[in-house]
Amino acid sequence: MQEVIPGLDPERGLGPLRDQIPEHYGDVGGGWRDILERAHAAALESNPDYRVTQVKEKFGGLRLYLVGVGGAVTDPFEQESYTTCERCGKPGALRRPGGWYLTLCAEHTIAREAEVAAQVDEMNRLLGIDED
Repeated sequence: MQEVIPGLDPERGLGPLRDQIPEHYGDVGGGWRDILERAHAAALESNPDYRVTQVKEKFGGLRLYLVGVGGAVTDPFEQESYTTCERCGKPGALRRPGGWYLTLCAEHTIAREAEVAAQVDEMNRLLGIDED
C-alpha cells in the first residue's frame, strides 16, 4: 500500500519526495547554486522537515516544488532566478536563444547562440541540406 503524503499532488506530475534542496543542486545550472542555498536556509527556518518533490528550470526560471513550505518562502527565490544567469550566477536576463527561454548573462547568451548555430549546421549536414 502506497503511503499518502500530505501536499503531494500526483495530478500535477510531482514525483516522490526526495530529501531537501541540497540533494537537487545538480538539477539546474550551477549559476543558481547560491539561490538554492539561500532557499534551503529559508525553507529550514520555515519548516525543518520540509521535503522536495522537484527542483527544475521552466520557461527560463527556477521552480521549487516543496512540501511543508509555502510560496511565501519560495516565490522570492524563483523571481530572483529571472535576473541571475543560470550558468554562472552573474546578472542575467530572460532570453530566447534557439527558441528556448533561458535566463543568461550576455556572455552565455552568445555562447548558447553559437551552440544552437552549430547544432543547426550539424543537422543540415546530416540531412544533406546545402545552405550555399
